[in-house]
Amino acid sequence: MKYYRYLDLDYQSVVKKVYSYLEEYFDRDSFFVPLPTEDILSKFPEIQKSLDPLNLHVSECAIIVYNNSWHNFIHIDDPTDSSRINFPVLNCEKSKTNFYKLKDGKTTRTDAEGELSNVLYALPEDCDLVDSFCLNKAAVLRTNVLHNVVCDPEIKYRISLTLKCKENIDYLLE
Repeated sequence: MKYYRYLDLDYQSVVKKVYSYLEEYFDRDSFFVPLPTEDILSKFPEIQKSLDPLNLHVSECAIIVYNNSWHNFIHIDDPTDSSRINFPVLNCEKSKTNFYKLKDGKTTRTDAEGELSNVLYALPEDCDLVDSFCLNKAAVLRTNVLHNVVCDPEIKYRISLTLKCKENIDYLLE
């Protein structure tokens, strides 16, 4: 199984244009910050244009913010959302995304309440690392498998723009 694949997309011009718009969302309490998709796509048509070579259409935009208040826990984003396209925005070259499989007999967890109440996660000791990559260019990645992001402790933020598509994009990982 492939967990990620780099894509030859013009993400740099997109990031340059949307950066100042995204900045207002950097200090949110959540690591997954949904964006007003229709608004951002109308203000920045470059986002959709960047996916035109793949004949894909954006259905949702969000940013993923790793900062000092979020730990690098092993989690599944959304079991019903199998893949997304991510663009590096800030300090992604100082991080790596790791993918894991559960050890035999181990299971994912969720908390009854609190910050992990709607997140499937696993304890590090219950997992084996199976792959890893640096989000230093546009990539498609599996979001319905266990993964985490490990950042250089010196950085304040690690930001990526994540795009969900109307189409099933799993074929990009074949």
